[in-house]
Amino acid sequence: MEFQKKTPFEPEEFPPGSPPVIRERCSKVTWLPMCRHTCTFETQHFDEIMLNLVENPNLNSKWLFRADVLSDDDCQNPAPEADGAIQSHPRALDFQGFSRQRTIVRRLIPRNTLRDASLDQTCSFHHTNSHEDKEADGEATLLRSLVVYIPHTSSAADLPFYHPKVKGIGQLHEWDVATNTGTISVHFALFEPETGEEEVDQVKLGRIAYHLLQTIHKHGHSTARGYVKRVHHDVIVPRERFQDRYSELKNKYARTLVKSWLETTDPTKHVFEDLGIAAFLIELWKEMYHNRNFPGMEGYAGWGFDARERKSWSQYNSPFTGSPSGNSLQRLLLLPSVIPREAARDETRVVNSEDIHDGLFPQGTFIISNHADELTPWTPILAAISQCPFIMIPCCSHNLTGDRWRAPPPRDKTKSKKDTEHTNLNTHLPAPPQSKLLVYKAAGFSPPLFPSSSQDLITESQQFNKCALIFFLNPERYILLDYKPNIAQHPLNPEDMAQMPYLEVYRFNDHIKSLQEEAIVEVLTSTPGEKQSRLGTYGLEKPCADLSDEVIRGLSGPLVRWATSRGAVIQDLQRPLFRSEAFRLQKGSALWPGRHSTAVLVPLSNRNAQIELIPRGRNEAVRYNWDPRTVIHLNEMGVQFQGNGSVRFIYILFQTAPCPKRQGR
Repeated sequence: MEFQKKTPFEPEEFPPGSPPVIRERCSKVTWLPMCRHTCTFETQHFDEIMLNLVENPNLNSKWLFRADVLSDDDCQNPAPEADGAIQSHPRALDFQGFSRQRTIVRRLIPRNTLRDASLDQTCSFHHTNSHEDKEADGEATLLRSLVVYIPHTSSAADLPFYHPKVKGIGQLHEWDVATNTGTISVHFALFEPETGEEEVDQVKLGRIAYHLLQTIHKHGHSTARGYVKRVHHDVIVPRERFQDRYSELKNKYARTLVKSWLETTDPTKHVFEDLGIAAFLIELWKEMYHNRNFPGMEGYAGWGFDARERKSWSQYNSPFTGSPSGNSLQRLLLLPSVIPREAARDETRVVNSEDIHDGLFPQGTFIISNHADELTPWTPILAAISQCPFIMIPCCSHNLTGDRWRAPPPRDKTKSKKDTEHTNLNTHLPAPPQSKLLVYKAAGFSPPLFPSSSQDLITESQQFNKCALIFFLNPERYILLDYKPNIAQHPLNPEDMAQMPYLEVYRFNDHIKSLQEEAIVEVLTSTPGEKQSRLGTYGLEKPCADLSDEVIRGLSGPLVRWATSRGAVIQDLQRPLFRSEAFRLQKGSALWPGRHSTAVLVPLSNRNAQIELIPRGRNEAVRYNWDPRTVIHLNEMGVQFQGNGSVRFIYILFQTAPCPKRQGR
């Protein structure tokens, strides 16, 4: 069959009151149809991607690390139990018109184990019964495949934040063999409401259903077109071990490191990136040195140097007998011993020999070259000279003289020059940096290519049985935002906006500022910058809730005046109908309060954010530099972020209604 063109993602919501599309056998539970979309991929592709989504729930939720499979009735060898884990029994359901094909029990592992608990979930695969949906000649015309997730809980209150407050999730694929067309749809089974429980947020459930359907749509069409995974991660250290170690280090150290950060750089990048590198090294060294006493758990014996001293060194420096200065951190210039030293001219400033390191290390020393810039290409050479294993985390590309330089990609001799240029421009994986490969080979290393999103290379020394590799973890660095208002085309700042009758800007007082600082630390340590391609939302921790309540209390007067001037009232000013939520947005995402509503944005950042204010139904946009000391009231406008990285903020949504008319006497 020829591949059909991928349809744009424009889902259709089921009208309110639509009858259930899927029904359980021997049960009165109602499965609420949420949304659907046409598709051009067949049942086999749906089954393939759904199995991948079951094994990798992080594709659907950035709040999850992974899923540990506890049981699989299609597997000859059942998965071993995790240490201390209690094996869960399947909670599979049967549906009318379907036969169950496979049942998997998985354990969802959250990124933040301090906030969220793990959750066991039964995932069952169902196909249409063979005797149904057939034409007169006996051939089936409609093939239906259903995948159902059932959480192992008895009430919505027991579900962790990352799971929707539903009793079950159904994802249905229907394929018409005669017309080669199909549909995909998402269905929810709701818990019976209990006394005292909050009502289910239908808007949020709709957003979750939209996201689940979008993931199926995207992966289904890619699979149908023959997508083959080209990059295989976690081939050195198993993903489970790395993630568990990273979570342990983050919970133990992240909050303290972020709060005590002294550099001008963004701690949300460096702290979590370095914790990831540390977690990787700990697990790598456990493999490399399992027969020797190196280095053990945390508290490694080592020292480091840089060309200039950093502000934070005073916090981390400690005595160490193995370094030239007797300290664990030292300011030194590297002048490799293999470079001949010329006599200094009279006008040349001579560097004291005590401030120079010759690049020679005791044999077997593990060299860590972390964003070493000019020293990066020298790392494999120094490792070869001293017979040392090493790890390189590269940043900017330099040559051996210290100049910035990027080698051209290698040319495929089987292709013409024009074809090679076209391939290099359009491929997702850039060609390997030849300058580094040449240095590796000259230093006596034979590096097999290990492509990843950060162009990593893994090298193994020919002289010793040690792993030498590059590893890069890339949490998001910036905190930025998305949004748009009904204003004229000219640059704005808070002072100018405050003078405009249709815009109001509110600055934080000292008390709210202190609450904001606590909330920022809480959010950054509990939800660091994992990559997120679109709008993300997460529950409010107590500092965020306190900040939200204080902002609402402080803005109640201005909000009432704003509503009155428009002949409206805010129905839920004291207690918003929708719980205030913390959001994270990236470039290209937009957020609109919607009609008959208004919103307040509270920044969770210490940096300005470049945003665009855009009026509804109009094309003009005004760039605005959002000061983190200000709260923005969106009125009835939207917001869009223009910049790199992402922005975190608290989103407080209020419902509005026309003022009731006064009756005459």
